[in-house]
Amino acid sequence: MSWATRVALLLAAYLTALGAAGSWDVAIGVLVAVLVAWATRPARRGRRWRPRHVPILARLAVRVVVQVARGAATMAAVLVGRASARHSGMVTVPSGARTRRGLVLTSLAVTASPGTAVVAEDDRRGRLHLHAIDARDAARITADVRRLQPRRRRRSRR
Repeated sequence: MSWATRVALLLAAYLTALGAAGSWDVAIGVLVAVLVAWATRPARRGRRWRPRHVPILARLAVRVVVQVARGAATMAAVLVGRASARHSGMVTVPSGARTRRGLVLTSLAVTASPGTAVVAEDDRRGRLHLHAIDARDAARITADVRRLQPRRRRRSRR
């Protein structure tokens, strides 16, 4: 598939998902489509692109969807009055990320869940400072963050 075709398809998907086609929408869509098409291009001509990280990202996506559903349920309970937001507060959790990219990916995954937001990242100490709607149980929040961290499977050497 040519680069221009990928940009056109990405732009069409963006505008369809957005549901609008104003001039600024199209301009932002073109910018996003060009950046995504550039970022996903094959590394070099003649070499096959091998999606080695697709299984890792697929497992992470499933974990994020589950966490988003849990966060949405918590927020729905607060909104309808079954739970209280009086227990909201700040929680500091170890990120467990080995690289800056891992820390950013973990931060994005945590913030995607309703009811939690990363307020600050401390990459020197490997900690995330979060605001949580239900901050009563720091151990549960730490376990949720660890569950969202991308993990690589190590290949056994034979």
